Amino acid sequence: MHPKGSQVKIENLVKFMVASHYTYHVESPYRQRGGVLLVSGPGSMKSTIVRTVIDSVTHALGYSDLTLKQLAVIRNQIASGTYHTLGFYELEKLYARQASVSANLEGVMKAMVEEGFSHFAFEDQRIWVPNARCFVIASVLQNLYEQKSGNWNDNGFARRFIWIKYLLSVKAKEKMRQARSENALVPMPPMFARSPAALLQMDVTREEGIRLEQIIDMESGETPVNLLRKTLTILKWYRKHNGNHRGDATPMEVIEDLRQAIKPRSNGELEL
Repeated sequence: MHPKGSQVKIENLVKFMVASHYTYHVESPYRQRGGVLLVSGPGSMKSTIVRTVIDSVTHALGYSDLTLKQLAVIRNQIASGTYHTLGFYELEKLYARQASVSANLEGVMKAMVEEGFSHFAFEDQRIWVPNARCFVIASVLQNLYEQKSGNWNDNGFARRFIWIKYLLSVKAKEKMRQARSENALVPMPPMFARSPAALLQMDVTREEGIRLEQIIDMESGETPVNLLRKTLTILKWYRKHNGNHRGDATPMEVIEDLRQAIKPRSNGELEL
C-alpha cells in the first residue's frame, strides 16, 4: 500500500462505523449486514478504534479471540437480536491455530454477515436451529491482509466487507508519540448520543446512490454497497435528531472522507 495523499479524519471513521452498527434499524429488502474491516500496520490504532466503537454502542460484543464453542453459545443471542454486532480486536488471532479450525471460523463470519449462519459442523443437521446474522467489525494487520487477500477474493469473503485501508499521517504519529511521553491515551472523538428507537425507511436519493456505487466500486459486491446505503440513512437520521453543529461533516461528506481508504487499490492517511 502506498499513500495517496487523502486524509481520513478519525471522527468521520468512528462516526461511520457506529452508524454502520445501527443499520439494523433500516428497513430494507436486503437483509445482509456486511462488515467493516480496518487494515493497517502495527500500532495504528485499529484495535483501539474497534474497541471504542464496541464500547460505545448497544447490542454489541467484542473479542480478542473467539472459538467455535463460544460462537455456538452466542449464536442464539445473535439470532434473537440480543446482539447485532461482533467486533474482533485482532483478527489474526483467529488464524493462529490449525488451518481447518481457522477455515471454519472464517466460514461462520462469512455466513453471519450475508445469508446468516445456522448449523455448526458438530451439530445434527436435521435439527432446526435459529439463523444468526450480524454486522462484523475487525482490526486486520496489513501482513495478514497481504497473506490472505488472494484466498479471501477467491472464496467470496472479501466481497462481503468494506475494507478501510490506511496509514497514520505524520501528525497522527506525533500525537501518539506525545501521548505516550505523557503516559496518556490519544483522545477519541465523541460518540453518537442517541440511536433510532424504531425502523427507518431507506433515505438515499438516486444521485447519492450513484455516488456510493462510485465510492465502493461495484466489483466489490452488492453487500458493501447496501451497507453504505443503510449507513447513509443512519447518518442522516443522526444529523436530523442531533442538530447541525458548525464544522460538522454532512452525512455524505462523512462517507466521502473515507473514499480513498475504501477504494480497492488505494489507502488513506488517518488524521487524529
